[in-house]
Amino acid sequence: MNNQFKGGLQTQNHEITVEELSIEGNIPEWLVGSLVRNTPAQYEIKE
Repeated sequence: MNNQFKGGLQTQNHEITVEELSIEGNIPEWLVGSLVRNTPAQYEIKE
């Protein structure tokens, strides 16, 4: 089974910052705020 979200559950060796994203369509006027994702970046434990 091919999991399209697998990359999000692997150890990330560096931080990624995205300043701006393009959108398709319209953002509703009532939608305001920020999205902050804070998760562990290392999933594997080396012995």
